Amino acid sequence: MRGPFIKSIIISALLLHSAYAFPIFMYWAAFLFLIPIFMISSLNGFRFGCLWGLCFYGLHCYPIATVLYLRGQGDYRLLVYLFLVLFFAIQSGFWFLCSHFIELYSSRHMRPLITMGYFVWMQTMVFWLFDICEGYPFALPIIPIAHHERLLQLLPLMGVYGMTMALIAGQWFIACALKQYQYSLLACGCFIPFLLGYAIQKQELIPEYIKHIVYISPEWECMHPYDTAQDITYCLQKAAEQYKRGVCFIMPESAYPFSLSSYQTDLWQSVLYHNKQQIIIGAHKKSDKTSINTLFHLDQCRIIQTYEKKHSVILTERTPFYLKGIYFFTHLFGGNTDRSPIKKDKRSIYSLLIRIYNYYFLPVLCSELFYNDFSSLPYKKAPILLLCNDGWFHFYYIRYCMLLYAKIYAIRWKRPIIYISHSNGFFISETGRVVALLQ
Repeated sequence: MRGPFIKSIIISALLLHSAYAFPIFMYWAAFLFLIPIFMISSLNGFRFGCLWGLCFYGLHCYPIATVLYLRGQGDYRLLVYLFLVLFFAIQSGFWFLCSHFIELYSSRHMRPLITMGYFVWMQTMVFWLFDICEGYPFALPIIPIAHHERLLQLLPLMGVYGMTMALIAGQWFIACALKQYQYSLLACGCFIPFLLGYAIQKQELIPEYIKHIVYISPEWECMHPYDTAQDITYCLQKAAEQYKRGVCFIMPESAYPFSLSSYQTDLWQSVLYHNKQQIIIGAHKKSDKTSINTLFHLDQCRIIQTYEKKHSVILTERTPFYLKGIYFFTHLFGGNTDRSPIKKDKRSIYSLLIRIYNYYFLPVLCSELFYNDFSSLPYKKAPILLLCNDGWFHFYYIRYCMLLYAKIYAIRWKRPIIYISHSNGFFISETGRVVALLQ
């Protein structure tokens, strides 16, 4: 009996990974990946859950392995990737184990709820061991479906977890219908929320503020502060010749990966001063012995606004307190990981508005979008200005996942997002429609 179990588990993991890796062609696999597991009579094995986790997260987290290999320090840096995959696999093992005990003492029909609980856990609290309660943002199976935003138009009504539950329940009833056909209607009912999006017609106008935003892609390499500043000046000079007046040139987080000083700002604004053009750029700001990712808004040769990032990513931007005494972890990325943790304070996060000419935007820096709760955002009419650093990843796979994640929450919050990353710049409407920015 172990042979069919193992085959079903591997097929399930590969289906979900293919949906993430090739959402343009394989997004439909997200509607099927659980069926092979649900066809198993009983998920009676912690080790089978670990196998599913090893297969899926071993592939899904492979871009992290490349980041560690290309940017990390130390001969044993890839052990961090192996530990991460093993850590996720153990969580999957508990998913199967909980399903087994619930079936023993309750009902087999509780399996979809246990599965839903597993994905919510992965999304929100899987890193509870790392001195905070935080999830892995790319754990929800509806992310690949966002490639076809029409399928997720009921997100404002049902929420992210409501749509996820409908996705899981639909696959459960398909598995049941393969044995008892009367479950077919229930399966169809679970997938109706996805199909209703095609019946919702909403005319959208491209907002006027899009005409005032020009995206500049960082094509320069991080060599030296002055060399990088000169490269940015050259790009700004070419853009200023093309767009004469009334535009703001926006670059992503860490587009200038050094601390910003008056030398750089004067250099850039000398190109734009006479045309009254503005700059928004992600750079670093010195604070004691650490550097903080910061958004700088420049106009008329001076910095008029700054916004400091309030969230830091484990290991890449900060080290958990119990690992700070270990050289391997504090210098995993050249010493950048030995930063003090930035505590979340919902009263101070997102309290600032960035004004670009006569339009106001809510600034968000990279991981703040992927790890924070945006259920109570202020300034309901202000679009989000997201400066994102996907330059760490050399795979289109994970970069596109980040864009799909932003689409999901633009739909969920009914709030447009100006998505600025190292690979692309887009306007994402409140229905998930993606429009390329001027560049």
